[in-house]
Amino acid sequence: MLHSLIGHEIGHLISEDFIAKRVQKGEFLLNNADRIKKSVILDDLPRGNLFTQIIKEDRIRVACETAVKAWENGLRELLADIIGAIIFGPALLFSIFEIALNDDIDSIPSRRNGFYPPWRMRIRTVFKIIEEPHERSQLHKTFFPLEIADSSLDNVNQKMNDRFNLIKEISSSDSDIKNLKNDPPVSIAYEQVLKDASEATEHFKNKLSDHLKTPDFMYRYLPDLIKRMIHGITPNAYEPSVEKRKAVSLAEIINAAWFYRISWENDIFDNDGTLNKDILKLRDRMNRLTLKAIEFADIETEFKNFKKGNL
Repeated sequence: MLHSLIGHEIGHLISEDFIAKRVQKGEFLLNNADRIKKSVILDDLPRGNLFTQIIKEDRIRVACETAVKAWENGLRELLADIIGAIIFGPALLFSIFEIALNDDIDSIPSRRNGFYPPWRMRIRTVFKIIEEPHERSQLHKTFFPLEIADSSLDNVNQKMNDRFNLIKEISSSDSDIKNLKNDPPVSIAYEQVLKDASEATEHFKNKLSDHLKTPDFMYRYLPDLIKRMIHGITPNAYEPSVEKRKAVSLAEIINAAWFYRISWENDIFDNDGTLNKDILKLRDRMNRLTLKAIEFADIETEFKNFKKGNL
């Protein structure tokens, strides 16, 4: 279910030049050095001490180095998330949300955690991309609210929209931003991270326009893929009949799996708090079907290319 995080790792590769150019130019420190220096606490230093000036310079140096590292690592992670969302759509949002639930979502970036952005910030960044309207889409301008025109999938509609609204509520809080103010150099770094990430979003949307997942693309076969999973069939193809069959993409498979899972995952515990064994079996089957679908779709695509002489 976390296969969409492949998009995040691909994002690291794609965004490296974007980040490297800014690192080489030293843009961050040029634009923020004065603010960082002013943020350093120096009031506790003794006056007239032989080492006061050395201690002062060392604190400023450490603050600058910390801010630069926080900016670089923070931008690197957010850009990878942004690119992952462009490539995988809602599945990337659900994957990050799943991981975030196991951690402190407002933790302050530090050397201890590699200056990684707070999970709430990462969720919010991806949420904005998924929430944004796609004006060129003809049937579905936005991913949510989800409206599958099939009464047998009403539960999917309801549960997915509930999950999206929950993530929206979590994203709306700025507690992560407020927490950053407890470390002024890091706070300054992340102000720049968010500015650069905003600029980069449009840059990579244009650069990856052929891979941008729109609601129209993602939802074209979604109901059929979900129904295949319900009936224990791998969601690797749209197949209204034997004659008409179309292999689907990795992104479509992973999204279908997430939408299917969220429609029932809250039932994993019974009322007395014990694990629902039937739901556990359902989850295991879903995982097997998803992994098989990923393999089958790839094999089918390669086979078709082979028959056409493209391999």
